[in-house]
Amino acid sequence: MHAKIAMIMKNFNREFNLLKAIGIITMVAGHTKYDVFGKFFASYSFHMPLFLFVAGYFFKEPEIKSFVRFITKKIKTLLLPFIFYNIFYSLLAFFIFVNFKKLYGHPFNFYNYVIEPFITNSTLFTTALWFVPQLFFSLIIFYIFLYLLKKIFKNRWFLFITFLLISLVPAMQHHHGESLKGIELLINRTLFSLIFVYVGYIYKEHLESKLKFNINELYICLIVQAFAWILNNHDTGFTMKVMKLHNAYIPFITSLTGIYLSLFIVKLLLPIVQENSFLEQIGKNTYHIMANHLFIFHIITIILFSINGKISNVPSNLYSVYKLELYKYIYIIIALYLSTYIGITAKKLSKCMSRPVE
Repeated sequence: MHAKIAMIMKNFNREFNLLKAIGIITMVAGHTKYDVFGKFFASYSFHMPLFLFVAGYFFKEPEIKSFVRFITKKIKTLLLPFIFYNIFYSLLAFFIFVNFKKLYGHPFNFYNYVIEPFITNSTLFTTALWFVPQLFFSLIIFYIFLYLLKKIFKNRWFLFITFLLISLVPAMQHHHGESLKGIELLINRTLFSLIFVYVGYIYKEHLESKLKFNINELYICLIVQAFAWILNNHDTGFTMKVMKLHNAYIPFITSLTGIYLSLFIVKLLLPIVQENSFLEQIGKNTYHIMANHLFIFHIITIILFSINGKISNVPSNLYSVYKLELYKYIYIIIALYLSTYIGITAKKLSKCMSRPVE
């Protein structure tokens, strides 16, 4: 047992755990309309590609004989917790609807609560988990594409250009600010995501040892970001969930600059942040934070409306933050704290349940 724990600790990547922490903090803050790095690096301009980048970093070399094992592992680590959370919060939403006549999400039917969660997730309490099945589909398609393309191209930059062109197709077709739906959305979003997974993959394989993360590189990053920011009228955000893009090329630029800035900040934090600090715990529990923070938001909203004698005015929209400018930091801090400890508790329970009975 001790040897197994030591091996896990040895393989634990603190740098990328902190990167995940930054990603989830920007996402939670973004749901209160707050940009952690300011409007210049708006959260919605890079935070979901950042998670794809992290997934690409930990992606192993594709082999045809290990494909089934790869899918099985992703079902276990991504889809099973997703299904659990959706069942739990769907039952909660149904209970509230039956007893209080308040509907959270779409009407209750087979499509909305069995099929649609794997596309955009209409289970309102866990709507932020739309990314989980998308990550599953993206990694499966990336595995197939990378395996096949490596048979054709040996040069990593030919592969980069190929993945970029594949991801550009949906961006060039849908960059007029409209939202997509259904299977069309899932296909376009999957293709759009592939370049970010590949950038994470090539970063680990070739770029991690080459990038210096010095002031000169940071200047280049800021100049490129400024160019994108000015070109897109000071609004670089895009909504990957529904593929709502306002420019075909800017999302790729701002995603890469946002990822670089996040890595730069992680390099600064790494010597300072203590092991097993709360920030590290946030990084270890990003799944549970993604799953639970909107429900916690809503509990805070109900409490604040009750305190101010306006309980009947509580909105069904979980993104509605009570007196945004006054309370947004309270929402962010409490949601991060509680959902992190939900994750810690869930892991402890899982370990207890998996122990053999003596």
